[in-house]
Amino acid sequence: LEEFERVMTAHLPFSGLRQDGHGPDGQPLHLVANGRPVVAADGTFLGYRGATRDVTQLVLAEKQAVRSTRRAETYLDNAPAAIILKDRDLRFTHVNSTYTEWSGRTLA
Repeated sequence: LEEFERVMTAHLPFSGLRQDGHGPDGQPLHLVANGRPVVAADGTFLGYRGATRDVTQLVLAEKQAVRSTRRAETYLDNAPAAIILKDRDLRFTHVNSTYTEWSGRTLA
């Protein structure tokens, strides 16, 4: 909110200004706004012209993905079998504790 107030008070253009809060129903609300100041011919500040986008579903999906990843990593770390995961470039991305105990090797 401090960044928002600073930009508005100084009448600065803004892009990707994130505002997080709650809607009238109390549910989380995440907005991203872009705008530029509009001034009259005599230089008087009239307001802003821009657009605001509701990114609530995107933010909630990202948070769910993080929770799911953490849950999967917890399962993998505690699995009784040795597990090594590789990415598409064949780089090791995850080594669980069972593999570490058995091999003495860790993820670099």
